[in-house]
Amino acid sequence: MLPRPSGLLLKLAAFFLLCGIPALFALDAARVMVEFRQLVAVLDSPGMATEIGREAEAIGRHRRERGLNGIGLTRDLERWLLTLTQPSRSPFGDTAFALLEFGPQPFAAMLLDAEGRALATTREGFTPPLSVRARGNDVAIAAVDSPRLQRLYHAPLQGPDGARETLVLWLDLPRPGERIWRSLSFEWPIVLVGALVFATVAAVFLRAWVTRRLRRIADTAEAWRHGRFDLRIADPARDEIG
Repeated sequence: MLPRPSGLLLKLAAFFLLCGIPALFALDAARVMVEFRQLVAVLDSPGMATEIGREAEAIGRHRRERGLNGIGLTRDLERWLLTLTQPSRSPFGDTAFALLEFGPQPFAAMLLDAEGRALATTREGFTPPLSVRARGNDVAIAAVDSPRLQRLYHAPLQGPDGARETLVLWLDLPRPGERIWRSLSFEWPIVLVGALVFATVAAVFLRAWVTRRLRRIADTAEAWRHGRFDLRIADPARDEIG
């Protein structure tokens, strides 16, 4: 039978909560910060530019050889975005899982013609915040001045009949502070309930298995003080107390 709640039980539960909740929060915040730095390192790396250049070349080839256009072109862009969040095929590696933890699909892709008009897009109504008119043959990367982490990539490609087109990739992620605050709003109530259950169980265990044994020792010592040396401490455990 579980012991009835007492002052000691409540104090022990409060102790575990006061120690456990800040520790869990600190660990989660540290994890988010590490993942965020890893994401930024990949986003600004040559590997990301290589991935975009490779996809631009593939789309240009599909446009020239298969006449890819309309819905088929949009599906091709959507397929590419999915691969960016798959560790086995993404330049982010295992960090790709963290992309979706920071929010829903963080990428948007579109293909522009030589006049800057959208031929296909994965996000209706999306307009790049910066000029994306491709110059030269290299992939361009621009960091947008924003409270969020935003990157704009664009790479030139050769479309049908030698037309010059531009593949655009847009990334929009919250900063770690926003990510942690959102987890406090949605995930932490569950964590708090779990921590409360754990703290209560741990407090019950300590009270039942530690303080009860100490009380037995104290009662026996009090009996010895009054000359009742026939009493013995019935504790078969061989630990620091037994």
